[in-house]
Amino acid sequence: MKFNNIIGHSTTKDSFIELLKKDKLPHAIMLTGNSGIGKFLFARAMATLIIERKLPKTITDSCNINEEIFNCTNILYIAPSKIKGSKSNGDFNLEDYLKLIELLKINNKTGKIPIGLIHYIISQLKYKTAYNEGFVVIIRNAEKMTKESQNAILKTLEEPPDNVYFILTTSNEMDLLPTIRSRSYKILMNGLNNNDMKLIIEKFNIDKENIDTLVLLSQGSPGKLHKYSTYDVNSVKESIIESLKSRNFNRLISDIPKNYKDKYQLDILNQIYREIFFIVLRDFYIDNESTYFHYDFKLPIDSVNSAIEKLVTVEKNSVYNLSKDIEWGTIFYSIFGG
Repeated sequence: MKFNNIIGHSTTKDSFIELLKKDKLPHAIMLTGNSGIGKFLFARAMATLIIERKLPKTITDSCNINEEIFNCTNILYIAPSKIKGSKSNGDFNLEDYLKLIELLKINNKTGKIPIGLIHYIISQLKYKTAYNEGFVVIIRNAEKMTKESQNAILKTLEEPPDNVYFILTTSNEMDLLPTIRSRSYKILMNGLNNNDMKLIIEKFNIDKENIDTLVLLSQGSPGKLHKYSTYDVNSVKESIIESLKSRNFNRLISDIPKNYKDKYQLDILNQIYREIFFIVLRDFYIDNESTYFHYDFKLPIDSVNSAIEKLVTVEKNSVYNLSKDIEWGTIFYSIFGG
C-alpha cells in the first residue's frame, strides 16, 4: 500500500513526508479521527514509506513492499479480534497471530486487543531487534486495548528499540492512557471532501440518483459510504419527505422494510432513516436557501425543535430496544401532535 493509491488526505500526506525529509520521524505516531475515514489504510501506507526510507535496504528488499503489505514480516499488527491466545497463560503464538492477519485481510475488527497479543508482539521485537532488524508496528483501533494491554505496551512506547516505529489509529483517543497519548505524536485526520468521495464512489456500482445523498450521509467517511452503498438512500429520503408532507405516520412505518433476515442490515437501514430525518429537520430549522434538499411545504419551527430533541433522545436511548414503531411514533407526535 502506497500513498499514490490513497484518495484524499493530501495535507496529512505532506506533513508526514516532511517529517521523513527532515529526519524528525517520532517513534510513535497516533492517527486520530472519525471512524471509517481511512486511518488504517493510511497507516499501512506510512509503514511502507518508513520501511523504504528509514530501515536497512535488506529489509526493504525482503519485504517486497510492492506486493501484498500483509506479507511483510517487518510490519507487525496489533488489532481487535475475538481470537484467544493458545498458550496456557493466554499469550499468542505464531499460529494465533497469523489468524489475526487473515481477519485483517477481510477487514474484521470486532472484539478487544488482549494482553496476550501485546506480549507476543513485544517478544518478537526483543528477539529480532537483537539481530538489527527494524519494524513498524501498527496498532489498529488502539482504544480497543484493554487497560492491561495498554500498560503492557507503554514501556515499549516509552523506550522503543532502535529502528522500531509505532503507528496507532484511534477514533476515541480519550480511551487511551494519558501516558500513551503523551508519548505519541498526534496527527488529526479529517474526512474526505465531496470531490474525493465522488472519486471513491466511481469504484462502486451505484445508481446515479443515490450519489449526492450518499455523499451527504457519509460525511467524508469511505467506510460509511461502503456500508450505506447497497441501500436505496434516495428512496428513503423521498419516503421521509412525503410522510412529513402528508403527515402520514403509517406511510413512513410501512416504508421501512421489516423483512430483513439480517438484524445488522435492518439496523443500518434504521440508522439511514434517522440520519436523513436529522438532515430534513435541519433544513426546516435553518429555513433558508442553504438547505440540502428541496421542499414544497413548511413545518412549524417549534415542532422542528421538539422533534430534534426527541430524535436525539431516541438515539441515546436506543439501548432500551424500543420498537421502531414507538420510536418514530414519538418523533411524529412531537411534530404534529396526536
